[in-house]
Amino acid sequence: MKTFVLLRGLSGNLVHVKRALLVGLISIGGCLLPRGSALAKTIPYADALVGADGRTAIVRLNVDLFRGYGDMTKRVPPGNLPYLLLYPIQKSGMAYAEMQYYPSAGLACGLLASDADSRLRSRGAVACSAVRGALAKRLRRASAPLARFAEAPTRITALRRGNRQLWMPSGVATTIQYALARTAESRAALVRPSCAQVYEARWSGAAAPRKPAELCITDLGLWADGRLYPLRPAVVRELIRS
Repeated sequence: MKTFVLLRGLSGNLVHVKRALLVGLISIGGCLLPRGSALAKTIPYADALVGADGRTAIVRLNVDLFRGYGDMTKRVPPGNLPYLLLYPIQKSGMAYAEMQYYPSAGLACGLLASDADSRLRSRGAVACSAVRGALAKRLRRASAPLARFAEAPTRITALRRGNRQLWMPSGVATTIQYALARTAESRAALVRPSCAQVYEARWSGAAAPRKPAELCITDLGLWADGRLYPLRPAVVRELIRS
């Protein structure tokens, strides 16, 4: 029996994203993945690994590699193990989800989305997938030079655009987190540029006091607290109209 969870799409529409929180529609209970072109159309373009030093490594995905993700199971992840942030991304650069990848344990974990799991979630429980085969090797190799995180991630819990409160979890919020995490690609820009769109964010986590509350989307990227974070043109267009 399949259990499906609907997550808000990147443009504000509800979309189905296949399996493992990695594409937005979660299939639970050992269901088989579709074969051939049907699966190829639903998997992310790539997995982006981001380290605590703000550097990024990209692992391109295909159907065979994507099958390296096992079924999601509810569990409390190994809190004492160092991890990297893992973002399944579209070819445009928009991010589907933010997950924690534990290289030493071979696990990829993400927050549970169901209200029924709120008690588990309050104790830090998430859905985790074992990473196997060729995918495990590629992720381990790509993650080797990246600095690990030690404290729990800080995430956007509320996002507002003007008078509109965005539905959460949101592909917009996840993409903003992905941009801000890549500090090695950012540069100082002390003068605030002209903003094509402005978002107001509320954060939760140990680093919340250090996170920007106002996010300015410009033609060149995302500006926040005197730094400019580059974005692809397709991502800029998406964040302006979302």
